Amino acid sequence: MLQDLHQVSATQIYPIGFKYPNKPPTDSRVFVYSKAGVALPFTYRLSVFGRLYAATDEPLTAAPAVAAGDKAVTVTTTLYVGEGGAGVVAKDELKDGFIEVWPTVGTNPFMFRRITGNDANVGLTTKIYVDKPFDLAAAVGSQVGIHPCPYRSIIPATSVVAGFGAPAGVPPVTVPINNYFWLQTDGRVWLASTGAQPLSAANMLDAYMHSDGTINNRQSEPQVSPARVGYVMGATAGGAAYGLNQIMLQLGH
Repeated sequence: MLQDLHQVSATQIYPIGFKYPNKPPTDSRVFVYSKAGVALPFTYRLSVFGRLYAATDEPLTAAPAVAAGDKAVTVTTTLYVGEGGAGVVAKDELKDGFIEVWPTVGTNPFMFRRITGNDANVGLTTKIYVDKPFDLAAAVGSQVGIHPCPYRSIIPATSVVAGFGAPAGVPPVTVPINNYFWLQTDGRVWLASTGAQPLSAANMLDAYMHSDGTINNRQSEPQVSPARVGYVMGATAGGAAYGLNQIMLQLGH
């Protein structure tokens, strides 16, 4: 491997979203190649997706028109906030994300495709290439939504407004900003806890993410519907709590 599990790199070596292949057959953990949008400490806490969606991500438009059978669409990026700022999209920045196209004709049809690449923006337009042909024509002005690959920006849970971050995974090492690393998304892991731990009482095996990236059981979580991230792999009777036991992480990316 050019970049092992516990190594970080300032240069991208593998495709973003690529799953770590070099594991022994008995290791069921899953690691996804990712980029740190903010420096990531190694604190046994969950990190979150850093690409936060706002209302301005949606009202983009197609220009020129898209014909049925096309595998590319040119999009106005006036309102799109890319990694380089408003209206700025670098070449292949959107690769392995998704795009939705809403033609302005018909009974509100909808097309959803995986992005295979994109040209750098020219002025305030960007040409985006997709994996499968569009089955419908889309006139100029048809609404377009861009959903970048979420693994291009992984940040600490504490970097967002409390309760608004979605769990992405656990960094196995400290990662400097804009460096590339392997993010654990599934399998056995140890995570720090806050408040009432999983299995602090009988039948509380599920682990939920607290807003700071730690875990607890749902009954102690102040959020109405916190994100479930996995379950604790057993404990002794009598409310012995989580302790040194492991979590089976189940983010299923």
